[in-house]
Amino acid sequence: MVNVAVLAVEIATRCSIPPRELADLLSDAWCALANGLKVRGLLRASDKAFRRSATLEAEGTDRPVSRCVRLERFASLKIRQARFSEASCILSSVVHTRRQLGDPLPVAHALLTRAIAESEGGAHLQGLRLTTEAMTLVPVGNNPRLALLLRLHGINCLTDLGCPNDALCWLDRLRPLSSACDDPIIAIRIRWLTGKALAACGGERNDLAAEIEYRGGWEQAVGRGLPYEAAKIALELGVFYADRGRYQPLPSLVADAVPLFNALGLSRDAMASRLLARSATEFQAARRLLIEAGRHLDRSRRAA
Repeated sequence: MVNVAVLAVEIATRCSIPPRELADLLSDAWCALANGLKVRGLLRASDKAFRRSATLEAEGTDRPVSRCVRLERFASLKIRQARFSEASCILSSVVHTRRQLGDPLPVAHALLTRAIAESEGGAHLQGLRLTTEAMTLVPVGNNPRLALLLRLHGINCLTDLGCPNDALCWLDRLRPLSSACDDPIIAIRIRWLTGKALAACGGERNDLAAEIEYRGGWEQAVGRGLPYEAAKIALELGVFYADRGRYQPLPSLVADAVPLFNALGLSRDAMASRLLARSATEFQAARRLLIEAGRHLDRSRRAA
């Protein structure tokens, strides 16, 4: 994706067209590059590319749809940088513009992204409300992938609101739809959400199944070159182990995860020192250090 976007920027630069149209073309190319960098976990570079796209957009023609696309992708970057309020504010404006344009599917997509921002910021009920509103705009047959993403986020909200059994029930119902989508990112998300819900249910059998799902999602994210997703699952798996007093897997998990943290621009020593928890001999101490690592990841995303 990134290589294609770089090529698009290079080609657009060489086009001989009127200045405002050229600005439009370059703005779109830089937006595509910024989005590709975001997916690869290169958040600082992505932020700079989005700002370059915005500058070029201001020099071009008035294109509300393209502006909404850029802002929504930019808001998604803000979510990855843990700037949830900023992301939600941007998305509120996008939803308003999308409603004026009259196409329900883009409205639903913007509502979903805003729901994710609210949920990640701890407002799980608001996230579920926005997701439910978006679901009414997207019949499954019209856009199966968006319909599935909406339902998966609703499932995440259910787990966060203390209803993991309901979340598992919905995951089971969605298996035919998820199989039909055949999307690797959705497959990773399903494994992560399944592990999260099983872990929240508790019990030895559920814990064993949760570990398998977490591990499977982590391996898929690593294999697909998705450092943000892999790092997030790794931290959650680390807390899962610490919650259960299982310290032995932590050093191995850290050794595997450190390259991902490096890819996200994190300090190896700072992250490793928090995760290894060498001096922690009690459950609470190890768990506290792991949660600290998660906060460090968030702070590093804010600085990206």
